[in-house]
Amino acid sequence: MSHRGNNFFLRTARESEEVLHSASLLSVKDQIMTVAVDDLEDPLEPNEGILIYFYLQGQFVLQAASVDATSGREPKHVTFHTLGEPISAENRKHARISTANVDLSISLADSEFFQVIDVSKAGIGVIAPMTFNQGQNVCVCLRYHRDEFFGMTSVRNVIAINDRHYRYGLKCVDAAGATEGLVQALEFIVSDLHSDLRQPTEAA
Repeated sequence: MSHRGNNFFLRTARESEEVLHSASLLSVKDQIMTVAVDDLEDPLEPNEGILIYFYLQGQFVLQAASVDATSGREPKHVTFHTLGEPISAENRKHARISTANVDLSISLADSEFFQVIDVSKAGIGVIAPMTFNQGQNVCVCLRYHRDEFFGMTSVRNVIAINDRHYRYGLKCVDAAGATEGLVQALEFIVSDLHSDLRQPTEAA
């Protein structure tokens, strides 16, 4: 298989949520690829299984791969070889796309804006110093570049990062139609982030 352009995502099996990391292609030969991943916190281990996502003939697909080598520098370089054949990923659940390097931030309950760390068509991940309880509804303002979108979210999970910061998983909730604009915004943002993938991809 050969890929043209920086047109795929990488997913690791070690993460608790389905997060897709944007990957930039450095080299490819036969079934072996080397990519640069900016927002991968920990190096992958040799022989560790991963999944890559890309567009093939207009369809979003995934393919299994096995890690051959990694580097610890930023961006992290990952060399892997693909396994088997690509299969459709269109019917997967809402996968979260890492947005650590995207101009996307969020204000929680009229707070200052914080960087969104990942996003899906249904939810948002953010690290913030405020305290919210699981199940609590929180009004948010999502800022993508210069555009702002307002709506209601529910705190689905809370993870303490340290004594002052928490990682929140937020899901859009219906509040008398007030959240419709936020849902549409998330769908647009995810589609926009995927747009870089929509480049010619050939299977050899």
